Amino acid sequence: MAATKPLVVAPRTPMGPRQLSRFQHLDFDNLPLCGREKEMKMLTSAYYDEDRQNKIKTRILLVEGPSGCGKSVLIKHFQETVLMMKKKNGKKDFFVFGKQEELTDHPFTALREATNDLLSQLLDDQSLDWKEIIDAEMTLNQKRLLVSLSPLMARLCEMQQPTRGQSADDNTSVMPGADRSVSSTWGSQFLRLAIRSLFRIVSRERRVILVQDDIQWAKRDYWSVLGATIIDSGSENVLFIGTHRPEPEMPEFRRLIAGKEDQVTSIELKNLSVDAVKDMVQLLTRRDDEDPCLELAKILRHRTGGNPMFLVQFIGLLQDRRLIFYAVSSFMWEWDIQKILTDTSIAENLVDVFASKIDELPVELKTVMITAANIGLSRFDIQVLHCIRQSSFFKGLELKDPDESIDNLKSLLQLAVAEGLLETIGASQFKFVHDKIREVAKVMLHGNFPDVDKFHIALGNALIQKEDELGEDYEQDGTDLIILGSQHLNCGLAAMTSETERLDLIRLNLRAAQAAFALLWFTPAKEHLAIGMEIART
Repeated sequence: MAATKPLVVAPRTPMGPRQLSRFQHLDFDNLPLCGREKEMKMLTSAYYDEDRQNKIKTRILLVEGPSGCGKSVLIKHFQETVLMMKKKNGKKDFFVFGKQEELTDHPFTALREATNDLLSQLLDDQSLDWKEIIDAEMTLNQKRLLVSLSPLMARLCEMQQPTRGQSADDNTSVMPGADRSVSSTWGSQFLRLAIRSLFRIVSRERRVILVQDDIQWAKRDYWSVLGATIIDSGSENVLFIGTHRPEPEMPEFRRLIAGKEDQVTSIELKNLSVDAVKDMVQLLTRRDDEDPCLELAKILRHRTGGNPMFLVQFIGLLQDRRLIFYAVSSFMWEWDIQKILTDTSIAENLVDVFASKIDELPVELKTVMITAANIGLSRFDIQVLHCIRQSSFFKGLELKDPDESIDNLKSLLQLAVAEGLLETIGASQFKFVHDKIREVAKVMLHGNFPDVDKFHIALGNALIQKEDELGEDYEQDGTDLIILGSQHLNCGLAAMTSETERLDLIRLNLRAAQAAFALLWFTPAKEHLAIGMEIART
């Protein structure tokens, strides 16, 4: 949409060498939100209602849009706006985040992340004695269930975390399918009560904004727990913000809100207009002359369809090719429209841009990116990745330095960070900037590794080894490495020729089932048991 007020662009002034180096690269990191004024107003309107003393007036807020349209960026700006307003009046909201993974069978991944985020903020909040408040209102079994979902619950309530294979609701060792019948329905019912109780307790004292990303991938058990947490919780102080793509459909969610549509506000994010793209160009290049920026914006809009993520990547591509450049003679960014039209005449989509960017990386870094994308998580630990790359399979490919250290690997990953493909999380973790980048790197496996089955076996064995080294309570991104490792080894089953390998895999699937059961992931536990039994029969 067109800007509602003139842009304020920094004036162009001659610069010295130190200043010049800073302006020779387009500053995408500090780019303001463009073309989303209407959507931001809808977000704040759904959140605030002055007639009800700033109570949340809607319980569910859905942000829909295709991949790369800026759903997560919009929520981030909304969070910054709300927290800035709260800082002025001394109040504090709890923004908690979780992301649903497409390729995981674990129904509670996003809720696990969000619960972990909430408990982390409770531990940091010294204004109230949260342990005393929770102890007074939650049963011991409810707290034990939440301990299984997040180890931070054990720290908050000073409890002992159950060991692997131990039930969440008592201290006896329980095996799936053993002395008692355990189903996903049973687990969801008790977990639903525990999470609902936690959110009701916290929301009486603070507002809770629960943000869940990519909810289109959520499973049935997830919606059951979410319904109890948000719709049936009885709290007016919990706001659910879910982001999702137009496809696939969410029938479980539609059934959940049937008859409660007045509690739902929907925001549809569309691609940016030419005017919004022009605003982006002006802000990036710090040019206040509209006509050249509008001419470039029309080409960018035509090439990318106005998809914000595609726009950023495409503009970066033009800069890399010197089709947009900083001219020292004029102290301003310049471009050649005709050359852009000629050199980008082939229709390039977002996948092509990312594939080209990854393919142009040094061979060693490219194999690192492909390997990390195939681990199966949105974020990865450098220790785990290093262990994978030390396997005989990778050393035999001669795609890496055989004496590669963790520091060398970290330096290599920092190159991908500089390219805008990865971002750092803490001291030892990395995350793909967007799911689309990980998806593109993942499918490049077949064209860059000669034996995919042996690749999965190498990954699986390395993950199991790392789990044994770090201890059985180690988890990566909320997922047990034993579960991940067994999944990769199951993918490489066709390449296993010895009876010993198959027997080890049967035992490993049993071990993975125990780990999944301890994490309340009942469906994956059942699947690992079924796979182990199938291998035993063949």
